[in-house]
Amino acid sequence: MILRLKKIVFLFLIVTGLAGAASAEIKFAWFSDTHVGSTTGAVDLRLAVADVNTLPEVQFVIISGDVTEQDFNGNLNLAQSILAGLNCPFHIIPGNHDLKWTDSGGERFRKVFGPDHFDFEFQGLRFIGFHQGPLLKMGDGYIAREELNWLDETLKTLSDKNQRLVFITHYPLDNSVSNYFEFFKLIDGFNVQALLCGHGHSNGNTDANGLSQIMSRSTLRAKSASSGYTLVEVSNDSMYFRERSTAGTTGPVWVTIPLQNHPYQFTNVAKCQPDFSQNDNYPFVKVKWTFDTGATVTAAPVTDGNIVVIGTKDGSCYALSIKDGKQLWRFETNAPLLGTAVIAGDRAVLTACDSSIYCLSTKTGLPLWRVKCEASVLSTPTVENGTVYVGGADGIFRAIDLKTGKIVWQTGSIDGLVETQPLLHNGRLIFGTWANRLYALKASTGEIAWEWRDGSSQINLSPAACYPVAYQDKIYIVAPDRYMSCIQADSGKTLWRSNRYKVRESHGISNDGRTIFAKTMQDTVIALESLTDVPTYRWAISAGYGYEIDPSRPVECNGRLFFGDKNGFVHALDAKTGAILWHYRIGWAAVNDVVPLNTSKLLVSAVDGKINLIEIRLK
Repeated sequence: MILRLKKIVFLFLIVTGLAGAASAEIKFAWFSDTHVGSTTGAVDLRLAVADVNTLPEVQFVIISGDVTEQDFNGNLNLAQSILAGLNCPFHIIPGNHDLKWTDSGGERFRKVFGPDHFDFEFQGLRFIGFHQGPLLKMGDGYIAREELNWLDETLKTLSDKNQRLVFITHYPLDNSVSNYFEFFKLIDGFNVQALLCGHGHSNGNTDANGLSQIMSRSTLRAKSASSGYTLVEVSNDSMYFRERSTAGTTGPVWVTIPLQNHPYQFTNVAKCQPDFSQNDNYPFVKVKWTFDTGATVTAAPVTDGNIVVIGTKDGSCYALSIKDGKQLWRFETNAPLLGTAVIAGDRAVLTACDSSIYCLSTKTGLPLWRVKCEASVLSTPTVENGTVYVGGADGIFRAIDLKTGKIVWQTGSIDGLVETQPLLHNGRLIFGTWANRLYALKASTGEIAWEWRDGSSQINLSPAACYPVAYQDKIYIVAPDRYMSCIQADSGKTLWRSNRYKVRESHGISNDGRTIFAKTMQDTVIALESLTDVPTYRWAISAGYGYEIDPSRPVECNGRLFFGDKNGFVHALDAKTGAILWHYRIGWAAVNDVVPLNTSKLLVSAVDGKINLIEIRLK
């Protein structure tokens, strides 16, 4: 009898011990990919907020990016107003939809929600969230220099290196993020328990270099009858993940992550880091100098042959010596400079996210004039015959006197963000906007000559990130709908559209105007005749870059075709035949537009903030 009683007591202790281990010390809701601005995004988010408010045990909410479909039309403010209805705190980061499709250069997110990363401790567990862009330019995810620096400082200030850590990102931390290995280097030696991510819109559990990486469903209902989110319970030894429907039901635990005390060891460093060995095949290609701005760069460098001007996300405009890359001057705006500057004579014109257009002296870097707009300006100006032509995010296209900064004319009926540089062709300014439109304005007055649409209502497919090119009576554009379109310059009439090759946002034109070049999404560069009335291809070549979405344009210079890609490579082809001449890797970040000085010298910037002068030394 005594032996039987001891067994009962022993079993009771085991059962109660297990129950105690599984009892929730922390319970939080996890929203991801809310996409406010999409068909059901706002409605589904409201339902999720209302449902969380029926669960008093939920202590906080985490939101892992893609808060909006685009940072246009008040979507972020709407999302904030809905999330403000939560009865508990929330912690939020942006995703690629919030930072790629943005008329504020990502600044509105910080104004609406505060910092675009977070770090907080709850009952001994530390949650750290950060974003991976990409900012403005299409490309893979990329952990910006600013985020890496913040993350490094955050980890250095931990009072206890053995504290349990959970990281939250939008993209999964794998090769869909160009520099994901830099994150794993930073966390080496820290007590990391799990990685939480969104982006895929579905539940998943994968191994990320030895760590459990959990992906959450979107709050969108998609094809389901109701929307939902993830509920996470944390005991002293495990994390439990359940799917919660806004209809009021909670599913079973679909994954359990054990919590352990062990320092993480990044053992796959060599495997994960980019491979530069291909550069050995082209020993005649060398980097002569590199200037590191220390900040994100989304612009191409511009030069007058003596100085190089470049802007950065931290609001700095640099002038460098083209000879050796040394800094000549620096101008501070305190607002991101995301568009490429233009040099005209002894003046440089640049746009900024503080709603300004600046004109600087190229000799001193001192401001000569400033035009204040009504919203951020992210585009690249065009300067012709003493007039600056530039569009922005405020629906106004302006012509400005280069000498005085006075407005020559302005047109206030432009729908959608102007992101790129207007093409001046036959007295008309041609540019696309993030409202599925291509405009032609009369350069003398600003009057709208015609407006072209592709027939789509999906904003993300707009012809807004490409730079239109033209020859004689034809204008050529490419867009994310994978079509190249040929448009009559005088009337805006569509002459033809082709998706034979899956183009996106990257095309260019030969020096003589007779050939259109385009970089496709699937490893192929194409060349077409510009004068024919139907698509007529000169050549199509597999260029060896793989899947590609970086908008770095193919640029011809004296028979050579140059362009960059999302993986940090610069490529050179024979413009006449498409034959591959060389590939050279300058890093692992997306390359901006390549600027050839001639066939043997190229200026190249990348999102990592580095400006390079590449030399080709053929014998």
